[in-house]
Amino acid sequence: NALGGQVVGMKAPSLVNDQPVGIDETLRGARNRLSALMDAEADVAVAIENGIMRGLGGEEEVWFDIAAVILRDLTTGTESVATSAGVQVPTAFVGEWVEGGSEGTVGDIISEQLNCDKQDPHAALTQGEFARTALLEHAIRIAASTLRCEPE
Repeated sequence: NALGGQVVGMKAPSLVNDQPVGIDETLRGARNRLSALMDAEADVAVAIENGIMRGLGGEEEVWFDIAAVILRDLTTGTESVATSAGVQVPTAFVGEWVEGGSEGTVGDIISEQLNCDKQDPHAALTQGEFARTALLEHAIRIAASTLRCEPE
């Protein structure tokens, strides 16, 4: 695991849309999950929320799926925030999700069309090169490495 310790998964509500759009809503979802973990019997809490981000890469919009990770030392209260590498999501999938009333997630659309795990469309979108777990582990490692990096 990314932190070198025992990991216990816990359900925590994000209190945001099933498919967060934009970094603000995605971070809010991670923050809400973290708030639900504050009383955990643990040294460190890690909260994760995936969302889609829109950018204009020229004349056409580009969409990415990015995870926001918040890591908190429950003893000191120190926090660190990081994101995963973004995986480009074809605009057609996002368009179909919007046309369908923005119900569920874009991952639901991708899984239906590519016959893949709806929780890990990243693997299908990257030809099996980058599973969601690998992307999340990397983001958690970044958050952990910057947790105690404070200016003097």
